[in-house]
Amino acid sequence: MSTFVKNYDMNLRQRLFRYLTGVLIGLLFVFFFFGNRSCTDWMPNKRVLKRLSETELIVSRKARCQMDCMQLNDEDIRFIISNGNVDFKASDTESIPLRYILDVQRDENKSYRMEFIAADSTSTLDEVSLKGFSGNCNCQ
Repeated sequence: MSTFVKNYDMNLRQRLFRYLTGVLIGLLFVFFFFGNRSCTDWMPNKRVLKRLSETELIVSRKARCQMDCMQLNDEDIRFIISNGNVDFKASDTESIPLRYILDVQRDENKSYRMEFIAADSTSTLDEVSLKGFSGNCNCQ
């Protein structure tokens, strides 16, 4: 039995080499099977943005008034839905329908905040605000 243990006695360098060889082979398999797929699609922010982009978008009368007052268009809505960050602290994810508040910084002068009401098959843009907007919109 002592010869069996003696023949397979490895030093630290050999163990490290075999470990790293296994890790390298495992990484090659992962890249081969998964390729360029994103690993972040399951994150909550991505799931909310995907849900908002896949449902029918309705703009409320109040939100349309605010958008007209702030000189925003539908392209700005698409931009925030594709690039926004969900403020989960301000959103109401326990109620039905769900209320999501999205923030995004488009450039140095434009920082949007939009509130969406997400039902089963529709998403309604309910309120719009633009950081740094000094005008007065009387929208109800």
